[in-house]
Amino acid sequence: MKECESIIAEREDVGVRLSGPEVAKRLVKATATSRKQSGGESEVAAHSGKPMLRYSRTGRGSLTLKVLPRSGASKDELLNAIGRLLDAI
Repeated sequence: MKECESIIAEREDVGVRLSGPEVAKRLVKATATSRKQSGGESEVAAHSGKPMLRYSRTGRGSLTLKVLPRSGASKDELLNAIGRLLDAI
């Protein structure tokens, strides 16, 4: 939903014209935010599409977070992602 609002805002504010395939690609990318990495780690992508956070869970319930540099994510975006992970436990 946020990506849809972002696309609309870009079109209205800046006047960016996106083709249909570009819009579809951005919407699909927004729905698939985490992907499996080797070693049992998962990745959470920032709004820019770059990975901003890696996390892994162990069998005993612990959660390990790795904040990745140069993701372009804001502090609020990162804290919201961590909050969603903690709520999912």
